[in-house]
Amino acid sequence: MSELKVVSWEAVREIVADTLAVDLEEVTPESNFFADLGGESIDIIDLGFRCRQALGVTPQFSRLSASDWEVDETGVLLPESRRRIEQAFPLMAEKLPTGPFHWQQLFSVAAIWEIVADAAGESASP
Repeated sequence: MSELKVVSWEAVREIVADTLAVDLEEVTPESNFFADLGGESIDIIDLGFRCRQALGVTPQFSRLSASDWEVDETGVLLPESRRRIEQAFPLMAEKLPTGPFHWQQLFSVAAIWEIVADAAGESASP
């Protein structure tokens, strides 16, 4: 069994860069895993595997899946769904779009770091 390691911003940043084969300089807290860095849904699985290998933690990226969120007819999150996301991801609360959005928009590298740190029992703050 691997030894649990501290989840630093740099460690998560390097894992994201390696997973997507992008330059480290491209990976910023604001970078979107999909839109900015070219990730695909299958890359989230690889990212989770790499986090387990390198950091000894199993991140729950599925917490950002839209399966249990409710939206209105225009795609805007209903208040209860918005509260659930804000409670699960406090660092994201200010950055949630007010209008319609796709779940992939929530996958900033900062959000990924928060999920990985949470899996390690730590808090992430840039």
